[in-house]
Parts: sequence; structure tokens; C-alpha cells
Amino acid sequence: LEHLIRPRFTADLPDQLFHPYQSVKIVFNDICNLSELYVRVLPVRLTNEHSSFALKSVDGRQYKNIQSYIDKNSAQTFSVSFHGHPAYEQHTDSLLLPRLSPGLYLLEFFSDNKSMEVERRMIAVSNLRLLWQTQPEGKLRLAVVRADKNIVPDRDCAGPVKAARICIAPDA
Repeated sequence: LEHLIRPRFTADLPDQLFHPYQSVKIVFNDICNLSELYVRVLPVRLTNEHSSFALKSVDGRQYKNIQSYIDKNSAQTFSVSFHGHPAYEQHTDSLLLPRLSPGLYLLEFFSDNKSMEVERRMIAVSNLRLLWQTQPEGKLRLAVVRADKNIVPDRDCAGPVKAARICIAPDA
């Protein structure tokens, strides 16, 4: 019976790369026995010495490595309330974060139940996208392009971004 009322939730993001002109929707699934969920949005100011990073869940070791680059003074916290649900009921809800400026962000998910661990994920907000085209002999043609032509019609967005650098690293 205890597992039926164990406090829990899952936070689902549709992507890990978002456009600066669009809101970020987080869907909370499998919510059970919680009255409040919080999302803290923390800018991460990585430098060129961090040539690669993974946009994914952040474990304790990774968190320790980026902790000194987190801008805690610019943090924003948002909440969702779930009052009125019986302890055994599983339900779903969502939260729409406001538009974020281009950059890297650490999202921290935590609840009013202090026995639950904080869940962390990295996301990126950028108007740049990588396009690729397969070529003969197993080769690829890569280009970095601006992705805001339809969103900001007055901008000249045609063609690849000049002087863009692409770093290809093995999966970590």
C-alpha cells in the first residue's frame, strides 16, 4: 500500500534545445501525494574552456563540476499547486515557463516534500540550429543557420552563419 501513495512525479520536456521566442512547456506526469512542485531556472555561464557538455539530466558529479558557473542571483522559481487530490491519485499537470534569453540553463525540479531529491536538467536556448546533408561516400555537409526567420520576419536570416564553429566530439 505504501508504494501507491509514495510521493513522486516525472518532469517531461519536449526537447532540450529551445528557441528564445517561444515559451518552454514542462509536463508533469505521474504526480502522486504532492501538494506543490517547484521549478528553479538558473542561468549557467560556461566559458570556452567547456568545449562540450551534455543536455540531459545532471547527476551529483556533473552538478559539482558546473556549480561555480551557475548564476544563482538570476534564478527564477515557478510553482504548480496540486491541492485537493487524494494521496493515492495519480494526475498530470503542466507549467509554461516564460521566454528565456539565449544561453544555457539548469532546471531544478523539487517538491514541498523535503524527503524527495532535487532533479536537475540542462537545457539550451538558441536561435542557431545545425543542419546536415548526407553526401556520397558516407560524408556529411554541416551548416549552422539562424532559426528565427519566421518568428522575426524583419531579420535577414538566409544562409549559413559566417565563422560558426562546429565541434564534433565522441559520445561521453
